Amino acid sequence: MQPIDLKHWKNAEKVQNACNMSGILIAFLDAVRAIREAGADGDTINSHPIVRAFADKVASVAGVQYLGVDAAMQAHGDVMDYLNQGGMESCNR
Repeated sequence: MQPIDLKHWKNAEKVQNACNMSGILIAFLDAVRAIREAGADGDTINSHPIVRAFADKVASVAGVQYLGVDAAMQAHGDVMDYLNQGGMESCNR
């Protein structure tokens, strides 16, 4: 799998303070497309930290948050870890 553009990692972190569902979803779709174009299959896309971070935020804004706290925190942690490492390394998730 090819590296995911740094902007999608940053957007996954920035969106955590967002409240505009349409803006969240536009960025989410853009990120999913980028992950798919990087060579990820369906299961990899669904479990990618960027996707989980966005999905958790969508659920929160919609008031239907079912993702377990541990899994959501892990996704957010994975995004932050990637960004803290400089965001230039390939992530094979």
